Amino acid sequence: MSFLNFVVFGAVMQCMLCSVLGSQYSIIRVQLKTRRSGGLYFGEIGIGTPPQKFDVVFRTGSSDLWVPSVGCTYCVSPHRYDKANSTTFKTDGTQIIIEEGTNKIWAIKSLDDISIGPLSIKQQPFAEAVIYPNGLSNPDQIDGALGLAAPSMATVDRNTLYSNMLGQGLLANNIFTFYFKRTIGSNNSGEVVFGGWDETKFYSEKLNFIPLSNESNWSFDVDSITAGSTIFSGSTQFRAETGTAPIHLQQDIADKFYSAIGASSKDVLATGGVIDCTKLDSMPSLVFTIKGKNYELKPRDYTILEVNKLNSVCLSLVVPGKENILGTTFLSNFYNVFNVRDSSIAFGQLREY
Repeated sequence: MSFLNFVVFGAVMQCMLCSVLGSQYSIIRVQLKTRRSGGLYFGEIGIGTPPQKFDVVFRTGSSDLWVPSVGCTYCVSPHRYDKANSTTFKTDGTQIIIEEGTNKIWAIKSLDDISIGPLSIKQQPFAEAVIYPNGLSNPDQIDGALGLAAPSMATVDRNTLYSNMLGQGLLANNIFTFYFKRTIGSNNSGEVVFGGWDETKFYSEKLNFIPLSNESNWSFDVDSITAGSTIFSGSTQFRAETGTAPIHLQQDIADKFYSAIGASSKDVLATGGVIDCTKLDSMPSLVFTIKGKNYELKPRDYTILEVNKLNSVCLSLVVPGKENILGTTFLSNFYNVFNVRDSSIAFGQLREY
C-alpha cells in the first residue's frame, strides 16, 4: 500500500477536520511525557489482551513498532511484553534486525492487538526485542518506539500501525499532529493527535503547507538558514523527526552556524555546543526559511541549561550530523501537522497561553 494512497472512506474526507460524533471514525489524543532536559517525548500504548502498557517514542523517522520482550537480553526498559499473558497473541517468529540510529535491535516478529487510547488495532505486526546491546543507557526510561514514516521504510512489516489504523476505518482524517511543550520531567508535555488537530493550540488559518521532497520519511526543502545577518546555508533538504531532540546539521553547515553565533567549533560536543550563558540575549536568532516563510528560533529556543553536580553550562541543541534533521528543539516551537493525504507538512504558529 502506497504511503500516499491510504484510503479514508466517504464523506469524512470532504473536510480536513470534521465532527465525528456518532461516527466509527475517531480523533485520538495521546498525552506525551518527558523525563529530562533535552530528552525524548513519549506516550503510552497497550499491547495484547488485556493490554500490557508501554511507553514508546512516536517517531516520524522510522516505520516500525517494537517493544522489549520478557526475555530480552541487556534491555533496561521498565516494561516487557509477555505473550503468555495475552489471549490475542499470534506467533510469526520471523527474526528481524532493526536499526535505530547507531543501535541494532535483534527482534522477533509477532502479532497482537494494539490499543491507543480507546482505539484497538487488530492483529498488528510488531517486533519483540530480544537483544538490545546498546540499551544499557536509558535516561528517558522509555520502552520502545512506534514509527510513523512510510510503510516502504518498515523492517518489521509493510502493514504499519498507522496504515492499519486507516485500513481498519478508525481515523477521521489521514493526518496526525504533534504538540510539544518545553516542560521538563512532566507527564503532560504535549500530545500526538491521530486523525485531527487541536485548534486551541495554534492558528490553523495561518498554516503554510510544505510539499514533501521525499514522502517516505517526511523530508522537505528549506530555502535558506540564517543567523542574524549571516546566511550560512542555501537550499537544502531536511526531515522532521519527532524521535530526536537536537537540530542536526551536516558538518559544514554546523561549522558555519557556530561561527555565525560567535561560538568556537572546538566547544561543539556530540550532545551540543557549549555556549556562554551570559551571551544568550545578545546571540542571533536561528531562522529557517521554508517555502518563502520564516520560522524563527530565538537563542533560548535552541539552547538549554544543563546542570550537574559540578557546574551549570548552556548547550546549543544544534549538533553536527550526517544529515539535516529538525528534531523537537525546532518542532516544540510550532504546531506540527503531518498531512499524509496530501504529502505535505506544516508548522503552525502557536497560540499564547
